[in-house]
Amino acid sequence: MLLLALALVFELLAKVLLTVLFRIDIRQAGLEIGFWTAMKAALAGSAVSRLLPAGGALTPSAMGWAAKTEADNAAGAALRANVLTYGGLVAMTGAAVLWGVSTGRHPVIFAGQIIVGAGMVVVGVAVMAGGRVLPWVVGKLPRRLRKHFEASVVRKGISFKEFVLVMTRVAAEAAVLWSAMLAFGIDLTPTQTMVAYGVSTVVGGAPGLPGGLGLIEGGLIGIISAFGYSAGMVVAPVLVYRLVDFWIIAGIGLIAGGLVVRDMAQSDVVIDLRDEPAPAERE
Repeated sequence: MLLLALALVFELLAKVLLTVLFRIDIRQAGLEIGFWTAMKAALAGSAVSRLLPAGGALTPSAMGWAAKTEADNAAGAALRANVLTYGGLVAMTGAAVLWGVSTGRHPVIFAGQIIVGAGMVVVGVAVMAGGRVLPWVVGKLPRRLRKHFEASVVRKGISFKEFVLVMTRVAAEAAVLWSAMLAFGIDLTPTQTMVAYGVSTVVGGAPGLPGGLGLIEGGLIGIISAFGYSAGMVVAPVLVYRLVDFWIIAGIGLIAGGLVVRDMAQSDVVIDLRDEPAPAERE
């Protein structure tokens, strides 16, 4: 139970790190919000990413909505925070794949690992470095989405502080898996943990299922089994891990969203989702 409690601590630590990263990006846009407001935004965004189809794409909007009481139009800053995190996830996963390469394997498998690992590192680094072009990308979106994000997205490369926060957050998320597995006697190395977490998360999020439900579980069982553990031994730990990583955090996120709604009602914040024409278009 102690290790499962530690897994939850790592999960909450990851959300705290996202909160700090979100606040940094908001400040760069000339806005300001309190830590608790940003934390509620991070948790509400986590619930959206887990419970809605293609929820990861909706997370920045959910975070911007949750910060509405203190910072208007914060979705662009949330978009930057999430893009940087995704880049860090892909880069760290690729680095783990490269680190875990064994020359004793079949040459084709060895070459495949090198190509996949190196490719993921290049893509991940490119995504993190792409903060400078993120405003340009936002500018190519449909007008309604462009208005939603452009007010708080900044043209700036990733700073050292942001880089450390991103990497630490990804490591904390992977540590949730490590703790849950160890609670059942499955002692993964740091490299194995990062590969299992990173590959299952990237692949599981691709089809747009709510939180990668089903795909991530299947991916984890397959990957960890490939490390030498029987599938029967891995199923229960994976399900418990997903209880912590998916269901408990989704529940906490829903509570945070409820608190945001209460705060909005108390502060008389009105969110108009209509696509109002720009002043020039009204004439």
